[in-house]
Amino acid sequence: MTGVAADFRMPRGWPPPSKRWVRENVFWCPPPDWTPRPGLTAAPADWRFWVANEEWRTTSANVYAKISWCRGLAMWLFIVVLILRAVGSFAHVPALGTVTAVAGVVAITLLATYTILRSRVTRRVFETLAATAEHRRSERLVREYQRYLQVVE
Repeated sequence: MTGVAADFRMPRGWPPPSKRWVRENVFWCPPPDWTPRPGLTAAPADWRFWVANEEWRTTSANVYAKISWCRGLAMWLFIVVLILRAVGSFAHVPALGTVTAVAGVVAITLLATYTILRSRVTRRVFETLAATAEHRRSERLVREYQRYLQVVE
């Protein structure tokens, strides 16, 4: 959905939410045993309701700024490995193979480190967004209820 940084994942049997509901509740995680209407099965305890989408990927670069050096350095090392392999195929320098292997291992380690850190950062950010969404949703429901009470009285 345009303008929303995550997609809502519906548990099996749940009806699709409206676009308005998704926009108003983005990153909100329903409490255990909550269902959108009576008679439906609740989501499993470990259900992940929101998953990052293309909008998230294009707008969240600053979230990963502190760890992006790992990925960048890994990419450069992979280029160095390719160049060293090409040079090594023409020039028979014994130490070149060792340097190439070390550069490759470091590049793979950096890429693995980046992937793990990115996953942790994403999880922390989503947890923060879920808490903020819960707070905003609660405030919105209170306001709506207060408006309802004014109409009823």
